[in-house]
Amino acid sequence: MQDANHKDRSVSIRVKEFILDNQKYFEDYITRSAYHSNRIEGNTLSYAETYAILFNDNSFSVNAKPREIYEAINHKYALSYVLEHSENQLDQQMIKDIGIMINKNISDINIISSSFLSLFVNALSANI
Repeated sequence: MQDANHKDRSVSIRVKEFILDNQKYFEDYITRSAYHSNRIEGNTLSYAETYAILFNDNSFSVNAKPREIYEAINHKYALSYVLEHSENQLDQQMIKDIGIMINKNISDINIISSSFLSLFVNALSANI
């Protein structure tokens, strides 16, 4: 069993090195992963828009909600974290850390949106 674990780690390290050493592959891997994961959750960004956001492709115009932009960026950082820690055993703390990274700034957007909506409704009520 120990040989199998050693072999699995060796393969994991080679895959990680390949991804990190090949910039185009790395960018495609991160973009596809973020795009598909976010699309499942209802994000409307296209693959091209996701790439433009993640890798600062200013030649492409992106029209997106702040939440969609943060979702894409957060996935980039979470996937990078997973790659960096791929030799480590997956544990409860790592899963929590990934969850925190994926949701970073998302709750702030919800709070800001709710606060703005409340202010807007109050302002409308005051003018009636």
